[in-house]
Amino acid sequence: MEKRGIIEDFNKRNPKSIEGIYDNYYKALVIYSMSFNNEKMQAEDSVQDSIITLWHSDIKFESEDNLRNYLYNSVRNKSINVIRHLKIRSAYVDNFDEELEPNEEERLIKQEYHRILFNAVKNLDWDKQKIIEMNLLQENKLIDIAKSMKISYRTSKRKKDLAIRELRRIVKDFL
Repeated sequence: MEKRGIIEDFNKRNPKSIEGIYDNYYKALVIYSMSFNNEKMQAEDSVQDSIITLWHSDIKFESEDNLRNYLYNSVRNKSINVIRHLKIRSAYVDNFDEELEPNEEERLIKQEYHRILFNAVKNLDWDKQKIIEMNLLQENKLIDIAKSMKISYRTSKRKKDLAIRELRRIVKDFL
C-alpha cells in the first residue's frame, strides 16, 4: 500500500491501513525503542501499544511526516514509562528526561536512517533478508540459521556478508 494511501485510509479508519503502518514502521520503531531500554520484548510491547493506541484514537493526519512523528513520540513516551515503571537504576531514571533529549535534527536523522535501513532490508533477496532478520534482529547464531534454512553454515555466512555489503552500499549515501 502506498504511503499517501495509508494516510487517507487511516483517516477513514480502514483496517488495511493499520497493516500498512505496521509493515512500514514496526521494525524501525522496535529498534528505536530498544535504544531506550535494550530489551527487545519491552520494545516490541511499547511499539504494539503505540500502534494500538493510535488505532483507537480519533487522530487524523495530514501527512506521513505527522504520522511518523506521532509514532516515534508515542514509542518514546511508552519506552520512558516502561523504564520508570520498572525503576531500572533509580539514578538513571532521575536524569532520564534530560539525557534523552537529543536535538531535533539528530532525532529526525536517526528516524530517517532506520526507515531507509529497514526498507533496504525489505528489498534484499528473501534468503538474505531472512538471515539478516534472524541474525541481527532476533539474535540467532548463524549455525542455527543455517539449520533452520537447511543451508550450510558457510552459505549462511556468505549470504550475511553479501547482505551487509548491499545494505552498506545502499545506506552509505545517507551517512
